[in-house]
Amino acid sequence: MGDLADFEKLSALEKRLSQALDRISTGIKARDEAKGAEAEAEARATEATERVTALEARLSETQDALSEAQSDVASAREEADAARAEADTARAQAAATPAEDTQELADLKTRLEAAEAQVTETTASLDAARAELDKAKAAPVSDAEPEDMEKALAVMGRRVERARAERNQARTACDAATDALDELKEATGASVDDRILALRRQLRLMRTRAEDLAAQVSLLQSGASVDASLLDQGLLAEVETLRQLRDTDAAELDRIVQDMQAGLEMTGPGAAGPDLTEGGQNA
Repeated sequence: MGDLADFEKLSALEKRLSQALDRISTGIKARDEAKGAEAEAEARATEATERVTALEARLSETQDALSEAQSDVASAREEADAARAEADTARAQAAATPAEDTQELADLKTRLEAAEAQVTETTASLDAARAELDKAKAAPVSDAEPEDMEKALAVMGRRVERARAERNQARTACDAATDALDELKEATGASVDDRILALRRQLRLMRTRAEDLAAQVSLLQSGASVDASLLDQGLLAEVETLRQLRDTDAAELDRIVQDMQAGLEMTGPGAAGPDLTEGGQNA
């Protein structure tokens, strides 16, 4: 009986020990699982921290881009305001331009009338000079005294110089009118008329010829021994050149005034703008 009781106690102890071992095994397993969960949580926390850092960097970039965009918007608004102010100024100037052009055209007409008066006076001087030359050429050289020849040369020289001065005045008026027309065309965006360019080329060529002839006449008037017929030919050639220069200046002045008049008519209310190119005006 005593051995049976001891066996039962041992069986109970063994059972209890087995249960304790099972509990210990379960606790160790749970601890391992907890460690794994903790490691996984730490990994997730690290990943979340990295993502937060990346998001903060992107947020900073977005804020910088937003600030730059706001600055661009402010600059664009300032540029728009400046452009609006410039447009208002241009509109006001455009409204005042017809009156200014009318006054400028009136000034040009006044200068043209003065130039035409000078041309008329120059024509009279040139005609008188031509008559004197024809008279001197028709007179026999042997009958002319040296003093008379010198007086005639002096008179002719003064008339030629006077014609040159008047030609230069007409040229100055022509250049001023040309500058005014160029300013008008630059303001309206039109191109320069080919006919005016041709007139200018012709004028430069004739000026060169006049300067060459003037040098020859100056040499003749210096007292050098020359043939009287050569002297007559030189003076006649210069007088003719001066006449051609006068006609060219008058033609260019008239053309400039016509172009400006047409430009003013076309820049009136409702007009699209002047067309001063070849074919844009009545030839």
